[in-house]
Order: sequence, then C-alpha cells, then structure tokens
Amino acid sequence: MYVARRVSDDYEAYIRELTTEWNYVEERARKLNPGAMTWMAVPLIDDRNNVDAIVFLDAAERDFFTPERQEIVLAAVRGIALFVGRRYS
Repeated sequence: MYVARRVSDDYEAYIRELTTEWNYVEERARKLNPGAMTWMAVPLIDDRNNVDAIVFLDAAERDFFTPERQEIVLAAVRGIALFVGRRYS
C-alpha cells in the first residue's frame, strides 16, 4: 500500500510534481483530477505473490487517508482480492 499527497496547491506546481517526482508524461498528468490532494494505491496480490491489479483512490481532502481510513480501505481490498481470487481461478 502507498499513500501520498500533493506538495503544492498550485495546479502548475502539481503538474511539475507529477512529471518530476512520479514520472508522469505531462499530457497524462493533465488528464488527472486537478482537485485530488491525496491518493492511495493498494495492490491485489494473488497466491503466488503476483500483482493482479492495483486499486487506486484519490480524495480532495489533503489528510483524508488517516490511519483509520487506510485500515478500512485495506479491509475492503482484502475482500475484493478474495472475491477476484475465487471468481477467476
């Protein structure tokens, strides 16, 4: 799991951050939600430790993904991973 937040409220600084720190191509960076202030990514891992997918969430509130909310997301992703594993194996 990974949680991160924007460094700057300024949109152009945000685009520079995405391209320099997160390796986005500028065209792709400009297609992202400009209101996203924080984001969280959680991999769905199979029994062989392969990543099947990544669940990505973003929020307009800079401190949205508190430790408590991170635990809720992780619990939900565990349920999704269990379903995917049973459904598609």
